[in-house]
Amino acid sequence: MAMRHFTVAVIAAASIVASTIASSAGTVTPKQALAKGIPATDRAKTAQPVRQLIVKLRDGSTGAAVGGRASLREFELATGTELTHVRELAGGSSLVALRAPVPLAEARNIAAALARHGGVEYAEPDVMFKRLAVPNDPRYAGWQWNLFEPTTTFTGTL
Repeated sequence: MAMRHFTVAVIAAASIVASTIASSAGTVTPKQALAKGIPATDRAKTAQPVRQLIVKLRDGSTGAAVGGRASLREFELATGTELTHVRELAGGSSLVALRAPVPLAEARNIAAALARHGGVEYAEPDVMFKRLAVPNDPRYAGWQWNLFEPTTTFTGTL
């Protein structure tokens, strides 16, 4: 009987020690953090590599002006990065490729250096946005019927 109590005590002590070690290591899930009332730590996300920038020139210049050797050379000198004109985009902006993929923070620095150039209206990294949440509007299905494909077609005469 004493041996059984001793075994239960050792198991309980081991589980307490294991949970203390796990919580001190900072491995708290977002749900556990919410329950405990502490801020959840963000996991280190790998920054997506950026291969292109979106650049728009001032004064209604066309995207072809970005593709010109003189302006590209000026931009390369301003940023210290080799750039290549890819194509024109809607709204008069241009897609400019970087020589090699760079982290998002570095791409933002390059875009800021381009934006400081006198002939550039704006420059920004070309990144893909991801949906963060799904709408929780209860009237989405009933009132926004036009966002879905029709379930029937009208085949009668007018």
